[in-house]
Amino acid sequence: MGGGPTAARSLVEPYPGSDRNGPGLVGRGMPRIANWCGRVWASPAEILRPTSEPELCRLVRRAAREGRRVKVVGARHSFGRIWTTDDLMIELSRFHRVLQVDRERMQITVQGGMPLHRLVRVLERFGLALPNIGAWMEQTVAGVTSTATHGTSGRYRQTLPESVVRMRLVDGRGEPRVLEGAALRQVTLGLFGIITELTLQCRPFFFVRQHKHAVPREEAVERALAALERHDLVDLRWAGSVPRALVGQWDVEPGPPSWRDRLRQSIEATRLWAVNRTVAAYPASRMPTALSTRVWEVLGHAYVEASERPSRVSPWYRGLTYDSRGFAPPHDEIELALPRARAAACLREAIALMQEDRRSAAIEVQVRFSPAIDMALAPNDGRETAWLNLNVFDAVAAAPVVDALVRLAYSYEARAHWAKVIPASDRRPARRHPRWRQWEATRAAFDPHGVFLNRWYARCFGGVSGELEPTQEVAA
Repeated sequence: MGGGPTAARSLVEPYPGSDRNGPGLVGRGMPRIANWCGRVWASPAEILRPTSEPELCRLVRRAAREGRRVKVVGARHSFGRIWTTDDLMIELSRFHRVLQVDRERMQITVQGGMPLHRLVRVLERFGLALPNIGAWMEQTVAGVTSTATHGTSGRYRQTLPESVVRMRLVDGRGEPRVLEGAALRQVTLGLFGIITELTLQCRPFFFVRQHKHAVPREEAVERALAALERHDLVDLRWAGSVPRALVGQWDVEPGPPSWRDRLRQSIEATRLWAVNRTVAAYPASRMPTALSTRVWEVLGHAYVEASERPSRVSPWYRGLTYDSRGFAPPHDEIELALPRARAAACLREAIALMQEDRRSAAIEVQVRFSPAIDMALAPNDGRETAWLNLNVFDAVAAAPVVDALVRLAYSYEARAHWAKVIPASDRRPARRHPRWRQWEATRAAFDPHGVFLNRWYARCFGGVSGELEPTQEVAA
């Protein structure tokens, strides 16, 4: 599902200055660049696309000498402002090669700008797979690992962030560094340096048998939680006040899909593509509120019906990602990591809240599950987690419901997903993490001059103003 591409309707807070939301707010002669759906814009003073690590080192050293800020982007699939800057932006689009495949150890080494959709197909040729994956494959490997992108689980307990066994990056002094072992047990968030290489621990290629059942919403939470004990991977979805919700279940399978499975997958992907195209074309901002609400409700029903499916087998990356022919309509996402022990009560309240308020029609919810991991600043650091993901397609119409859902989640000790929209009410989300001071000390050691800082960092880790201290120029 999704809404119009107008940046002004985004949930993302604008910052004062040239990098705020909207293409019309860019200074004359300055480049402008948007995230994947055009909801968040930046106007960096300069955009560079280096081709080698030595070139990256020279660029960072120059930036440090000149007191400049540097932000690195890959696929720009983040929904928030973590990637934005009004100074120097470096794109890793030319860092996309496979460097080594070790079949015996089941490890692969790739450059940081490698897109997931390319990586999974390379691995398939070698009979390998990533241990897990999120809902999309457009992101780069460096992007998903540096923001603790998680996927889902059930009885199956492997996670994507923990698959990194070696990382090479260029730090804030412009020096290459290698991270291994305990040094990898923290989320870098693009603030430790520029990730140039990653070695990932893979597993043998596998298939999954997928089921999606539409159930009455009042039964959905219990059905999903019970499925966690019986199935390898589980998720839960609902849309607005639609009376049925979807419980997704996957089990690891030894054999490949049949021709019937492949045909079903193709038909289902086409149906979802058609729903998404309709949503993207709908001019919500020009419609009366009552009519718009009704249209969103109809689209929500269509989404649920298009997503329900009989059992079928597919390659793991097809089954676990959102397959709609590669198209998703523009929308905002807020994702809040709930402690698993308290999630059931929160999810039941969220369902009831949305059922009672028709303004929820422009919101689709996905709930996924993940085990606790040992990684400072990962939202699931140290605790089993249920991820409450809000896909918001009309930010203006849905704002009151979104605010209520965010307040509800935080009352249950939620933590924000760093690559999504950080709720406006959460002024210092880093402080919700028990190890944030330890993490901050490590970040400062990697980047003592603050070369990789931006206003997003100041807002999430510092005060409420979003202002940064000037960088300290260093000697040539």
